Amino acid sequence: MPPFTEEITLADAIRRYFDVVLYLLIFTGFGTVASTGRLDLATVLIIISALLYRGYLLLFPARSSGPPCTWFCS
Repeated sequence: MPPFTEEITLADAIRRYFDVVLYLLIFTGFGTVASTGRLDLATVLIIISALLYRGYLLLFPARSSGPPCTWFCS
C-alpha cells in the first residue's frame, strides 16, 4: 500500500465524520418513511438515486471534484 501523501487535519477528520453520520441518518430516516408504503414509487426512486449518488461521492471524494471552474469562474 502506498504511503499517504497528505496530512489530514483534525478539523477535516471531524467534518468527514459528521458528513458520513448525517448521510447515514438521512438514509435510515428515509428508509423508515419509505417502508411505511405511503410514498409513491417515483418519489422513492428519485430519493434513493439521490442518496446513492451522495453515498458514492462520500466514498470517492477525489473523483467528486464537481463542475469545472470554467463554468462559474470568469
